Amino acid sequence: MEPKDVVSDIEVYTDKESQTVDIFHSQVSENTCLQISDKPFPVDRRKTPAYSRLLAISNIYGYMVAGTCKGLSVFMTADAQNELAQGKSKGTNTLVSLAAHKEVDLGAYGQVSHIGLTADELQVVVATCTGKLVVLSSASLLDKNASGLGKDIKVIDLSTEIRDVRTNPQEMPSLVAVLTLSGDVQIVDISSSSVKCIAAASDQITTSICWSRKGKQIICGDSSALLKQRVPTDGTVKRTIKPQSDDDNIQPDFAVLAVDWIDTYTFFALYGPFPDGALVPNNGGGGTGAKGVDDGVDDNMTAAYVITKSGKAAQTQQWIYIEDPCSSMVCPTRYPGFHIACLPDWGKSASNVVLMAGTGSDATMTIGQAIMSDMADGADADFEWAQWDIDGAMAVMPRSAVKSSDSSDTFPIGLAIDYTATRDLPPVTDDGNR
Repeated sequence: MEPKDVVSDIEVYTDKESQTVDIFHSQVSENTCLQISDKPFPVDRRKTPAYSRLLAISNIYGYMVAGTCKGLSVFMTADAQNELAQGKSKGTNTLVSLAAHKEVDLGAYGQVSHIGLTADELQVVVATCTGKLVVLSSASLLDKNASGLGKDIKVIDLSTEIRDVRTNPQEMPSLVAVLTLSGDVQIVDISSSSVKCIAAASDQITTSICWSRKGKQIICGDSSALLKQRVPTDGTVKRTIKPQSDDDNIQPDFAVLAVDWIDTYTFFALYGPFPDGALVPNNGGGGTGAKGVDDGVDDNMTAAYVITKSGKAAQTQQWIYIEDPCSSMVCPTRYPGFHIACLPDWGKSASNVVLMAGTGSDATMTIGQAIMSDMADGADADFEWAQWDIDGAMAVMPRSAVKSSDSSDTFPIGLAIDYTATRDLPPVTDDGNR
């Protein structure tokens, strides 16, 4: 699907409303679930934390790592693609079993909460709910003849509950940024096992983190709705981004719930209330903090922005408002978890695409930077950010094929982009032109 074909029809809103364009998502196999484990995750936030990030993909070596209730499931991406493509569900919620996968038991270290890959994709970094980082060799995990975890395992005990883990994407591959539940930012060197706090919660509670694309700096969103660009070696703040003073969408009690560093001068940030229960240990990272009750946060209106400027010398910073980003109304008890994945340099007519999913939402959102015209050559055209309206062709969570007395709703616990796929997508119009 050529990017220029999906941005030709534009509906523009004014007065802080989002611009929207059309894009169509196509399911590999409609309502087909790929089974990689014998036990599903509970929806209960205290059993499957809202901050969980349980999917990582290697586009260098073509493998995937997914979290399970017992540990990890490791498999080749091509095997998953083939099994999904062959699924013949036709809306019947077929459960397709992935035979070619390896299950890894990490129960001795606690329940898995986060999964990431080092920059060279030769190591898998796993965080557990008991505050441990477990570093594993991907070669050992992929070896079908090897039993256990292999001899290259390393365990770093941080002795604190972990809200987020981000492996460095390029420049400093041994560094891992860890956001603790209490709001500290720690930089862990998995080669030396050294740990250094670069932003203390006693100064300001950090609520979200993300490396720059090259991994030279890290952006930290906090409970005061500030974005602080920090040096990972000592935490020096190089830049602070404050919400616009006249912005009615960002309320006084809003924090930065999620952030993605798209390019040097562009960020995607999501703002919303940071619930009291998010700081309570063993509470799953959200809710009011009340125990033994349904403690979902009902009034969870959020606001998202693309924050950008044209270059270092530019005096004006542009804030592009994104309306209603993945509301948690379907499952408010799983607020405020979000997953963001960026697809850079998609094509000559669409330079960046951002995909987002909310842990309490059954739908996704697509935001893109595209040429807002029918121009064949984008050389002299301006790229503009907009929400891509995909009503009717939205990427949604499949209905659960696992029988449950509660609901067949499913919610995301990870998001990743596969660059290895070679399968052609079907046309989105009957004439086959798009």
